[in-house]
Parts: sequence; structure tokens; C-alpha cells
Amino acid sequence: MDLPPAVDPYVVERDKGGPLRAARDRAVWRDLDALLLKERPGSKSAERRPAAFDALGELPRRCWRAWECGRWPGTRKRRTATGSGTRPPPPAVLAHVEEADPDGAAAIATGRSQAEAAASNLGRALASAWQAVYPNRDSTERDGFASRARTRFYERAEHEFWQTVDDPSHRPAFRRLALDAFDEAARALKSTVHGMDAVAKARAGLTRPPRKKTRATPKPA
Repeated sequence: MDLPPAVDPYVVERDKGGPLRAARDRAVWRDLDALLLKERPGSKSAERRPAAFDALGELPRRCWRAWECGRWPGTRKRRTATGSGTRPPPPAVLAHVEEADPDGAAAIATGRSQAEAAASNLGRALASAWQAVYPNRDSTERDGFASRARTRFYERAEHEFWQTVDDPSHRPAFRRLALDAFDEAARALKSTVHGMDAVAKARAGLTRPPRKKTRATPKPA
């Protein structure tokens, strides 16, 4: 008899691609809403929180804790790494699970989404500037250049994110942090007039708010 695959009750499951995998360079707060929401929609696949979280409502809040751990297999050049820790600030964060505080969970999801959008725009702007300056170099250099800047952005954005969790009226300065990260990284591209022009064009695109896509209204026949 064919049985459905066993589901680990302590991992975030995705409807495509299996469970959400740990990454040594990915801050845990970026997946906080995946723990609070019953299901977090995504552009490629929806994510469902660990099944163990479904029973939180049956336990006293003073008992709530979230402990995360991960293991990253090593390679010839890098050793196997592990990590663990209790995420701040329990139990206050877990009080925003969807069943107890749907508005709070939604606000946290929005904050996380805004940070991800700012980081994505930062990466595209830096990749565009780098490609204009070094059109014939390997794309892995470009990707690494943009990735390092995004990592610095996320390190700084975490404080803004937690401020939003503590005070939903706080407006996080993710765009400003993205601009700061862009300016720091882009200094390496401004050694020539061509480089300065490429950086200026890419930065202009980063400062403009994204355009909302609108569907064209068909003309009457």
C-alpha cells in the first residue's frame, strides 16, 4: 500500500520543493511570518508553518518558546556547519500567531515582505551597474557582488524589522538602508567616468518607487 510521505512537524513545508531549507547566510527573522501564519503565500510556492505550531493555543503562553537549529553540509572547501538559538523576544513574538492575533501576524508579514522587496531592488540595481561596468566578466562575480551588499542590508534591516514588531505604527526605513548599502558597494565601480554614469543610472532606478502594473483596458469594438 502506498503511504503519503511523512511530514516533519518542526519544519516549514512548501507546496513545491519540499521543506524550507536552512541557509547559513539567511537571517531567521526573514521567515518569522512563515511560523506565525497558517500559510504564507509566495511567488513560486506557498509555505505552511510547522504543524507543531498548530497546538500552541492549547498551551499557556508562558510556556511558548521558539528554538531554531540548522545544519549545512560541508564541501571540500567548507566544513559542515550547525547553528541553533532561541529567537527573540519570546513569548511576545509567538503571541502574534494567526489564531491569537491575525492583524499582528499580517503586519509582521508585510514588514518582512517590504524588507525582501527592498533587498531585491538593491540587488537588481547593483547587478545592473556592475554589468554596465564589466560587461564581459563572469556573471558569478556580479552575483557575488550584489549578494554581499544584500547581506549587509539584511543585517541592518533586522533592527528596523523588530521595531515594527514592537510598534506596528513604526514605518521601517528599508529603502534608506538599501540606498546606504548601494552607495557603499557602488564605490568600487566609480573609478571611471563610465562607472560613475552607470552607478548614477542604477541608483536613480533604486530611488524611484516601483510602478504598479495595470492591465490595459480593451477598447470597445
